[in-house]
Amino acid sequence: VAQKALKTAAIRMPDREACAAELAAALDGTPLPTKTTLLEILGAVQGTKALAAVGSAAKGSDPTLQDVGSKLLGEWTTIDAAPVLLSVAKAGGKFQTRALRGYIGIAQKFIMSEAERAQMCTNALDLAKQPAERKLVMDVLKRYPNVEMLKVAVKTMEVPELKKDAAEAATAISQKLPKTDEVKAILSKAGLDK
Repeated sequence: VAQKALKTAAIRMPDREACAAELAAALDGTPLPTKTTLLEILGAVQGTKALAAVGSAAKGSDPTLQDVGSKLLGEWTTIDAAPVLLSVAKAGGKFQTRALRGYIGIAQKFIMSEAERAQMCTNALDLAKQPAERKLVMDVLKRYPNVEMLKVAVKTMEVPELKKDAAEAATAISQKLPKTDEVKAILSKAGLDK
């Protein structure tokens, strides 16, 4: 009951950043079950201070806090979680896949510039080891057809095990784009001009 009341009160605070700072400060020196509860409340509060605390837990050495932190980061509702998720994914470890999938989810769901989304897809492809993760990135490429995504798909064709999927993505993207000289040149360079 107390946990639920604290979560409800924290979410309703007019200054969420100050609330998150207090909750993050309370993490130090508390027993593990309390830390996980506070992290979950921070995940509900959101904001930059909450993100920093949850990200720190996800990158820390305690497996329980890594689990809770990576799960909360994957559910984050703002785009600023992307660099933190990428950092967790790059660090490797048990929750690398979860972090990478959260990162891909941000690329898929949030509003951003074409260049930002293309860079996120490139980053995800560089880290993706499993076919399922690579397929998720290819789906993002196809979902946002633009010249930047076409360039990412064509560049990905250079990776032998991804060539077929990347060629399919490039073809799907090119069918939704106007046939400008730039698009034709990209397709021709990739051998997809026909």
